[in-house]
Amino acid sequence: MATEGQIINCTWNDGIFQKLIRFGNMIHYGMFGYTHTIVVAKIEGPDALLYEATEKGIIKSWYSIEWINNKIESGELAIGTIKGMTNVEEVCEKYLGDPYDWGNIIDIVKYWFTGKQDIDAHGNAFICSEFAATVIEECSGIDLQKELGRPRHLISPMDLYISKQISWEANNVS
Repeated sequence: MATEGQIINCTWNDGIFQKLIRFGNMIHYGMFGYTHTIVVAKIEGPDALLYEATEKGIIKSWYSIEWINNKIESGELAIGTIKGMTNVEEVCEKYLGDPYDWGNIIDIVKYWFTGKQDIDAHGNAFICSEFAATVIEECSGIDLQKELGRPRHLISPMDLYISKQISWEANNVS
C-alpha cells in the first residue's frame, strides 16, 4: 500500500513546455525522460490525494489508485519513495493556490545549455519539480539542492529521478 510522501514522475508530452522539457532531457540526459512531478499526500481507501504545480498553480486532486496503477503499467508514471517523509498533506496545503512559474521552465533550459546558476527564483511561484523538492525538504529534511548542486528552482523531474535520495519503482502503488 502506498504511503504519504511518495512522488510520481510522468512522461507526458501533450504541451509545448513538455515538448521543450523532453528536448532538453534528450540533450542533457540522453533520454526523453520525465516531464512532470506530482506529490502523493495521502491514501484514503481506493483513492490518492495528489498535489501538483499546474498552469492553475498548486492544486490538489483525488485520483483512483486503479488509474495510477494503469498509468504505471503503461509506462507513463513512475513512483519514487523518500525515507522519513512526514506531515506531507499539511506542508502541501501551505502552498495550495500558489502560482505556476512559467518562466522557470525557460530558466531550466537556459541552465542546461549554459550551466549558469545565477538565474533567480521567482518568489512564491513553482514548477512541479521545484514544488516536489520543496515538499521533500520540508517533510524529510533531505536537501536535494546540496546533492544535485543547484538551487531548487533549477531542479527538473529528471533530476529527481537521478537523485540517490529517491528510490524509484514502476510498480503498483497499492
